[in-house]
Amino acid sequence: MDEEKIFGPLTFRQFLYTSGCLGVIYLAYNYLELKLSIPITILAIVFLISAFISHPAVIIDENYIKLKRSNCDNLEEFQRWLRKKIAVIQSQISQREESGMVPDPELSTKLKMFETAMQNIK
Repeated sequence: MDEEKIFGPLTFRQFLYTSGCLGVIYLAYNYLELKLSIPITILAIVFLISAFISHPAVIIDENYIKLKRSNCDNLEEFQRWLRKKIAVIQSQISQREESGMVPDPELSTKLKMFETAMQNIK
């Protein structure tokens, strides 16, 4: 599977599981009796934990980029993917700077990896 972090530290699937479980817990506490809402909450939390264990986020490194290159049908598709990743990371870096957050060294490292990969294919 080619899942990447989309919503902060979460993949899209993990975000859906988290929001769905939080919705179930909210509905259980607001519309059911306490005797029913506690077991439903426990089941939702167990489901959420199992979803995170079975679907860990992808670690983006050089091997990930090589694997993506081998899975792309042609060079143009891989270049488009690299440009998209570079644009997303640059956007995240600028958003952090604009909001006054501390720079994330992991983002800078990923940006350098993608830029190096882009330079190596030209």
